Amino acid sequence: MMMSKLATIFLFLLIVGIALTVFGQDIERHLQEAYFEVGKADYIKEWLVLGPFFPNNLEKDFLSDIGGEANVNPKAGDTVTTADGRTLTWKRYQSQTEVVDLLDAVGRYDYATAYAFCLLQTETAFDAKITLRSDDGITIWLEGIQVYSYPTWRPLSADSDTFVTHLQAGTNRCLVKVSDLTYPLDLAMRVEMRVERLLSPERAVLLGTINDESGQPIPYAVLRLEENGKDIAQTQTDVEGNYCLSVYPVRGPYDLSVTAGELGAWQLDLHLREQENQRLDLTLKEAISLSGAVLASDNTPQVSVPVHAIALDEREGGDKGKLKIIVTALTAENGQYRFINLKPGLYQILCKLPGGEISPLSWSKVEATPLSLDARESESIILPIEHGTTLKNIDFRFVPFKKRTPKADESPTAPPLPTTIPPLRPLLEAQTYTARGGANAMQSAIADAQGYTWFSTSEPSWTHFYRFDGKRFTVIDNTIGSGVKSSARDAEGKVWIAGQNGVVRLWNGEVEKHYTVPDGLPSNAVIDLQADKHKGIWVMTTGGISYIHKENGDDKMSLVVDATRLNLSGIEIDSAGSVWWWATGPLDVTTTVHRLLKTSRGISEALKIQLPFRTVTASAVGEGLLVQGENLPFIYYRSDGVGYALDRRLFRYFATDKKDRLYFAAEAEDEQMQIIRDAPDSEGDFGYPGSPN
Repeated sequence: MMMSKLATIFLFLLIVGIALTVFGQDIERHLQEAYFEVGKADYIKEWLVLGPFFPNNLEKDFLSDIGGEANVNPKAGDTVTTADGRTLTWKRYQSQTEVVDLLDAVGRYDYATAYAFCLLQTETAFDAKITLRSDDGITIWLEGIQVYSYPTWRPLSADSDTFVTHLQAGTNRCLVKVSDLTYPLDLAMRVEMRVERLLSPERAVLLGTINDESGQPIPYAVLRLEENGKDIAQTQTDVEGNYCLSVYPVRGPYDLSVTAGELGAWQLDLHLREQENQRLDLTLKEAISLSGAVLASDNTPQVSVPVHAIALDEREGGDKGKLKIIVTALTAENGQYRFINLKPGLYQILCKLPGGEISPLSWSKVEATPLSLDARESESIILPIEHGTTLKNIDFRFVPFKKRTPKADESPTAPPLPTTIPPLRPLLEAQTYTARGGANAMQSAIADAQGYTWFSTSEPSWTHFYRFDGKRFTVIDNTIGSGVKSSARDAEGKVWIAGQNGVVRLWNGEVEKHYTVPDGLPSNAVIDLQADKHKGIWVMTTGGISYIHKENGDDKMSLVVDATRLNLSGIEIDSAGSVWWWATGPLDVTTTVHRLLKTSRGISEALKIQLPFRTVTASAVGEGLLVQGENLPFIYYRSDGVGYALDRRLFRYFATDKKDRLYFAAEAEDEQMQIIRDAPDSEGDFGYPGSPN
């Protein structure tokens, strides 16, 4: 009897022990992983996050050393070693809002990439609708299959992307990869039950597969749904060529375009019904709609000239509005341009040259003047675009502009000026160059010792790089990626350009050297660079600061600052050759300023200043550094660390002259200009307008 009771008690304790062990293991497992139960009417707020990786490249598999992005299944605490030797750790991150701030999780960096991972849990298998937002580009894998990608820059907006994918019963591995151009790096994502249950009375879904002519699926094809010429939805195909577009509210009719490289297709006059799932499979064919060249009268190709395609049957603001430019193409180095997958219809092709002239068009021996954008009716030749047909040799030719000679009775002097403004010299000659509808966002401009001027222009997702010899612009193969950050000219007259893919040195009109991580850079994402008087270049990247210089005739790169745990902000070199650099604290509310000295014995730190604010702008002035915090006065720090504060807070722009005097442009009520010396005088005063220089 007693033995029976003891056996019963032992069995009970054994069962309890096993249960507690399993329960404890389950708790530990949940602490190591991030779960989301599909069916909750909420965004996914709990993730395992990893980063930052550099640069902001969605195509690069940063997890290849641990099996690749398709096979990842991390636990909290797992580590990854980056290509530049940093160790990153998967860590649990809980967002308090629907938007997940990945920079808050991994650190605040520009041109960064981060991963977020979770397990989607469901009791049954079904097709689910995923709605998401991101800033900027994003790629998503489910169970190792890439199901979505949006590779370009964009701001975070309301539920902008929707697609349908299949979830298996149990857990589904979900990996999200987000890249950014500049702050922020945000993600908002939710998963909802099967589409049929979610369709409101005013919503429809268009889905299908995109194939090539051989029947093979086309991944990452871009689909755009238009209504009356206006884009209302956009998505990409997944790796298996599948797509899904959610339309709300349903009106129509719609036009659907699909483009992948030089392939394309259109589906016109598409009708959708409310609460409908309509399937539409399309086959893409070669879709070069129109091609030609922009040439001078002597057949010299014109580079980076914008050519516009104007739809004659689409106007801004209705039938009486202005004609609408559908797309703009820039000519290549051989002067050639082309348009891919234009919507079938009637078009006018327009080319504007630097002087603002509209060049004549030659096509099939017919000459005409392209109509202006303000025209109400067609005044010249009309080009019919049909799908599957290519119009070739649509060439623009023009006579080079001649300089205008002033007439004898024209005065070369400027008109009278108010007496309060100093007299101005007459403007002898000037020429304005723009892309005329192309990439007009200038990033940098610098001249080298050989007479070349180097320009970089950028849009959110690309960069054009040019060389100008005084007459012609030449497009240079861009090896430094988008987002040109800085440029400098060294003591030898060579030009250095920094971007998100390292640093290039330019000489003799060409790229002489391209420096990246394999050459010694701590990261390819460059924040800034500066040239010193020793023929050296200081390169600040998100991973640290390197110094490039000549040693025994060869290039040598030294790591000066390891910034694995720092948020580097900027670097400057003062007139004495001291190198100032600064970094913000982990909460982005403090700044640490450092001054480095380079001597024959090496590089050493001479000064360190801790500031109780985040520096928003800084500039080397004389033998010191001028800094300003958010809504705070300027503070000038001498080389010995002594600081002097100005009582004004509204200065925004400044520049120094040869005497190291600093000129301020103020956004103050009186809008006065203020001047200070490179350092206070013997009495501690700054120089002001009218004071002795």
